[in-house]
Amino acid sequence: MTSEFQVNDPVTVSRESKQLEGVVAYVGPVQFAEGDDWVGVQLTGISVGLGKNDGAVQGEQYFSCGPNSGVFVRNNNVTRRKLSRLEELRLKRELTLSSRATTSKSPATRTRTRTPQRESATKSSNTSSIKKVPSSSKIPRVPSAKSRLDELRERRGAQGNRSRPTTPVARNLAKAGYDQAEQQEAEDIEKDLSQQQQQLKEMEKKIESLQSSLTEVSAKLKSKEKENASLHESLSRADQGVHEYKSQVEELEALSKSKGKETVIQISSDKMHEQLETLQADYSTMKAN
Repeated sequence: MTSEFQVNDPVTVSRESKQLEGVVAYVGPVQFAEGDDWVGVQLTGISVGLGKNDGAVQGEQYFSCGPNSGVFVRNNNVTRRKLSRLEELRLKRELTLSSRATTSKSPATRTRTRTPQRESATKSSNTSSIKKVPSSSKIPRVPSAKSRLDELRERRGAQGNRSRPTTPVARNLAKAGYDQAEQQEAEDIEKDLSQQQQQLKEMEKKIESLQSSLTEVSAKLKSKEKENASLHESLSRADQGVHEYKSQVEELEALSKSKGKETVIQISSDKMHEQLETLQADYSTMKAN
């Protein structure tokens, strides 16, 4: 059976109703159970110490990790976990420190084992010097305090000439012991984030400007709508007046024919026609506007 996981994949383990974080350290069959769908996981972060072994079960070493930081589960109890760039750096650092701790002795232990040898060598040299004074040609050359101090100063200066972290994130990583490559990667991530934030601010300013322009256009549109409504109302009244005058003219013409007073009625009719023409001219002007 081919597993979907590979060594060093960050995963989440479901075990005894708990969600544990870690990385894949082993994939394949085991001697303590049947099946080839087993996954050995080295626990990391807050899950360290919540496992059952150190990568060995029943005398068989499948991988190496700290005490109670290893666990074996079936393939279907493991889920791949997606990490951010900063989380990847932290996990890489943690795995490096864990590997050093499991494969080598600590510097403090080496220092303690060397101290008795130096003391015994010093005592033996002092004893031999009391018994027999060596000739000047056989006296070992001891570095002077001045040369030793110069050497320390040179080292200090070399360390000072190294590129120092310039961002808060890089300084925090340097304090935590991350190397320069990891610090530089963190600085690059922070610079990219800063550029994205600056672009976001510029986009927000453009959006605010567009919203302000949209508000002005909306206000002008409402004003034009009010003017159009007022003009439409005036046109309606003028149209109604034209129809009323037409009705009056028609009534006068009919009355003049029935009463025989054509002269008087004709004068009144001429005046009404003049007023009607004036109204029609005003109506045409308003429509044109």
